Amino acid sequence: MNIIDVFWQYLHDYHPKLVQKDWFMDSNVIHRTDLKSHAVKETIPTGINYLKCNVFFYEGGTKNIVFLIQDERGVNNIVIGLLKNGELVHSISL
Repeated sequence: MNIIDVFWQYLHDYHPKLVQKDWFMDSNVIHRTDLKSHAVKETIPTGINYLKCNVFFYEGGTKNIVFLIQDERGVNNIVIGLLKNGELVHSISL
């Protein structure tokens, strides 16, 4: 399943009230130490240092960010979750 499908499936299953927002997306390869949220860092398996971090966001209102973290090449999905104002609300390992 591609990242867009994973994102929409996650929203429909866990946060249906956010489906109607106009979402934007950004993607970067980062080092695991670049992750700001300690709770998100804990979801990354040991031994994986470089990650592809896909961030979905919308403008206005509460600062909700959906993140999808993959291996560096973007082949394997690792975790997807929702941050609200920088705090981890919900995540699932993939």
